[in-house]
Amino acid sequence: MHQPILSNYPLPTRLALLGDFAAFIRAGQHQPANKQVPAQTVLLALRAISETHILDGQPDPLADEKGQRHIILKRQIENYRRHDPSPKRKLALPHIAIKYLNVTRADNNPRYQAIHDLCTIAWFLLRVGEYTQTTQTVDAQYNSAWKMSHYGTTHRFFAPPYHSRPYSLNAQLPHFVSQIKRTAAAIK
Repeated sequence: MHQPILSNYPLPTRLALLGDFAAFIRAGQHQPANKQVPAQTVLLALRAISETHILDGQPDPLADEKGQRHIILKRQIENYRRHDPSPKRKLALPHIAIKYLNVTRADNNPRYQAIHDLCTIAWFLLRVGEYTQTTQTVDAQYNSAWKMSHYGTTHRFFAPPYHSRPYSLNAQLPHFVSQIKRTAAAIK
């Protein structure tokens, strides 16, 4: 299939094509549901065009003379971002569950410790979103409670989620396996 090279077009035509493509993606016309997509999806689609041209040895069609994204496209994406609805945050465990687990963890009952371990696994594996702290929200309060209950104990198998990049689950897999085995043995 023939794919046109955008660098063959003059700048005004190229910007019009890219702007129309961004509007097409934003409107969701590329998917059967025709639902509006967030600005990040539009930006990802434009980056895919950029990377395709760069990998083909062509100049970046999104870049201006300084190598930065054209101001017209920047403004269009920023406008989309301003009109995006605010994200609806979801948590894997409610706040009261974290408090209850912190209280029961102090008990030396193996059954309570096993339940605590299973909830720990659920907290990190089923948590919606990334392991980052972006704003001081209710989510940050949960992370603080987690931090208090696990620092200074020998039972800690995860650092609190305050890192800028997600944890590698492959690196943590041996910890999960040993944790699950110990939990299963304690429940029996």
